[in-house]
Amino acid sequence: MDFHRLTALITLSLFIVNDANTKPIDKSVSYSGYINEQSIAPIIHAIQEGANELIVDSIGGEEDAAIKLAHIIHANNVNITVDGVCMSACAFYLFPASQTRTIKPNSLVTFHNNSYSAVHLLNVNTLFKDLKLDIKTTSEDAKALYNKLGISAEVFNDAQKVLGAVCFEADSFNAEENIGVLMGYEVWVPTKQYMMKNGYDFQGYWPNSPEEIATMMKNKFGSNTYIFYFGGEKALIRQYQLNGTLPLCKNTKERP
Repeated sequence: MDFHRLTALITLSLFIVNDANTKPIDKSVSYSGYINEQSIAPIIHAIQEGANELIVDSIGGEEDAAIKLAHIIHANNVNITVDGVCMSACAFYLFPASQTRTIKPNSLVTFHNNSYSAVHLLNVNTLFKDLKLDIKTTSEDAKALYNKLGISAEVFNDAQKVLGAVCFEADSFNAEENIGVLMGYEVWVPTKQYMMKNGYDFQGYWPNSPEEIATMMKNKFGSNTYIFYFGGEKALIRQYQLNGTLPLCKNTKERP
């Protein structure tokens, strides 16, 4: 299995979609694709022109760009509707930034590792002092956004705790230095109760079983589906060694 990558711009997606589409529809802006500085520009323009709803289908992207867009969504009271998937940076930042959140049938909101947990649980700055990463700044920006939204930053840590961390590796990805983190699971789908309790209240659909999630992922991604964990309240009490003492990876092809 490939690593999840924490790059200089903290990429929070599992793969890159090159053919992103952004198109204003009435007072809505519909977006499908990867989140980065270039791709959010048309969304920001549409919001400035009066769009009050973002219809999103995104596997995530760069944290810094997602945080920037999240502030704009929040400041302009833009509603968000998930039609497909809202994963990683989309789930952590765009989804909670809106005051009105809707999830269409057979759509998924999923989480995985992030800059905040990388700093506060995995201690990556200490493990890899020589890498020119700005993870700490992104982590602080993420926490500042959550303070504004009234959401506890512990949600970031919860995702990492549920997914676990097995080992680390410093390498290169997208021509930038980064840290690979091999995790026990790739994505986390919390329960609806967890979402409501932690400030992610929404209206619409939420899966009730791993079978539902597996079916939706297969329909969305074909045979290349993710290793996911559903729920997590019990998993949060698992004792992972998330204090900077995890070993470097020797074999990245298989999960323990």
